[in-house]
Formats: sequence, structure tokens, C-alpha cells
Amino acid sequence: MSSVLDKLWSQQFREAATSVHTIIAATVVVGYLIFRRMRFNQDTYDEQDYCDAGHTLLIEPLRNLMLTKKLLAEFNCNNKDGRYLVALRNVVYDVSHGSEYFGPTGRFARWSGHELTEIISAEARRENKNVTKSLQEWNARLDDCFGVAGELIETDEQAAGDALLDVPEEDVAADVAENVAEDAEDDLQACGDGIRWDDNEKTIIPNP
Repeated sequence: MSSVLDKLWSQQFREAATSVHTIIAATVVVGYLIFRRMRFNQDTYDEQDYCDAGHTLLIEPLRNLMLTKKLLAEFNCNNKDGRYLVALRNVVYDVSHGSEYFGPTGRFARWSGHELTEIISAEARRENKNVTKSLQEWNARLDDCFGVAGELIETDEQAAGDALLDVPEEDVAADVAENVAEDAEDDLQACGDGIRWDDNEKTIIPNP
């Protein structure tokens, strides 16, 4: 009786051991154990190793800044922390990870720390390029390659000064015309006794 049971158990074990599901499960378990062993035996790769390999660590981009032009100028190509910022149309961009362009020896080193609208416009005019198109192209480059760090703002004193300068051309022309008229009237009064009108009040005749 016991021999019959032993044969039965042996047969069931052979069937279980050679079944597809059992083979797959065993393969997964063995593969996982091998993976874990190899993983923990590998050397770690920390920041120092990264630098030793000649790579440059990217610093975390700045966010939510509100800078005046004076503060923006502190993030020029000579910034001791390697933080380089530029602004275009009053949007501030962190270009720090483009140090090969905006760093001390970069092609655009002089641009760092500045609002670029007038700089790009002047360069486009000098090269006989379309100013609007040049500004749009640089806008796209900065948006695609660098992160927006904030916005460029004005101080209260700057805003007040700009408000005095920001007068419509029509108002300026009107003021000039009014001043000219007042000056002419003053000159006429100053002549006073030196002129007189004829009987038809059409011609000014100097007194002899």
C-alpha cells in the first residue's frame, strides 16, 4: 500500500516539476535572485564620480523671481555662483546651464545680466535683419532651451520717471504748437508801439 502511495506522489511531483507553469515560476525566481546579487555588487556612482568623469552638474533653475534691472545685472557672466540670467520682453530666463554661451568665455557673455530687447533689435538692424523676426526667434530659443525664472519689474521711482516720459506724440505736438503761439503773442506785445495797422486793418506798417 505504501509503495503504491509513494509511486503516486512521485508521479505527481514529476508532473508538477516538469509543467510549464512551474518552469516559468522557477525561472523568474532565479532571475530575480541573480539580478539582486549583481545589483548590490556594483559600485555606486555619486556626484563626485560624475564630476571626475568630466560631466557638469546642472544646478536647479531659479523660479518665481521679480527683479529690477539693477538686480538682474548681478547675474552677469562674472557671477561667483555661476548663476546667469537674461531677460527678453520683461521675462527673465535662467541660462545658467548654458555657461558655454552665457558664461565668462561664452559668445553671449556680455548679454548675461541684461534685458535683451534693445540689444537684439540693435544687432538685427546692424545686420540688416528683420527686428521683429529676430526677437521672435530669440524668444523661441530661450523658451525651448531655458527655464523661465520670473519677470522684470520697475521700481516705483522708475515707473514714475517713465510715466513722465510716456506722453503720446499728439500731446507733445500740441504742447509745442501752443508754446510757439504763446511766444509769437509775446513778441507781438513786445513790439507794441513799433507797429500800427492801416485803415483797412490788413497790413502792418512800421512807424517811421
